[in-house]
Amino acid sequence: MLPNLGRAQQKGLLVLSALILFYVSLSHWAGLPPTSPKITPLITARQEVHIELEGAVQRPGLFTYPEPPALSRVIKDGGGLTGKSEILAQRGQEVLTKDTRMAISVDNAQRLTVESGPLSIKSLWILGRPIPVNQAQAEDLDRLPGIGPGLAQRIVDYREENGPFPSLEALVQVRGIKEKTLEKIKLYLTAP
Repeated sequence: MLPNLGRAQQKGLLVLSALILFYVSLSHWAGLPPTSPKITPLITARQEVHIELEGAVQRPGLFTYPEPPALSRVIKDGGGLTGKSEILAQRGQEVLTKDTRMAISVDNAQRLTVESGPLSIKSLWILGRPIPVNQAQAEDLDRLPGIGPGLAQRIVDYREENGPFPSLEALVQVRGIKEKTLEKIKLYLTAP
């Protein structure tokens, strides 16, 4: 016990301490805001980048990076260039900031060419992303729920005859696609 306090004061202090503990535990269990502010750490979002690498590399494939990688790192992760080719230092420092399909080629003079474009439909499937309806082939569309090989081919034929679909809702113009079918496949497709 505290030496300089009288017995009544010590009991009062003990009761007050018990009440404070009771209030703190009650507010915690009742979901009341805490009596002291909490410090929330600042969370920064990472920009995950997917690179589909093909062509003159040892191990082509789909690579995922937590942050935008340099071209030289992607080629290194692909096992390096085939043959005796080397990437020029300034070319290797290019930073890839968005999902990209990269086709690497090397000519007879050992000059490196990098062609880039959007990820292939195969890579989009692997990543669980919607595929562009205006680029999908019949075998891609056949994988969608409620779409068989015949309907998939009709979608492609319609697109070839009438031009690209301006929206996903335009798919109902294809014989065999009703509103119910459209609702099933909308999650798997994109349109301009």
